[in-house]
Amino acid sequence: MVQLWQAWANGQEPPTSILGFLEITSI
Repeated sequence: MVQLWQAWANGQEPPTSILGFLEITSI
């Protein structure tokens, strides 16, 4: 989970990946 946020902060993952991740975990 933390690695995903770090990857996004480093520009390795597009913001859409984080949004989708949040939608999944919000269930």
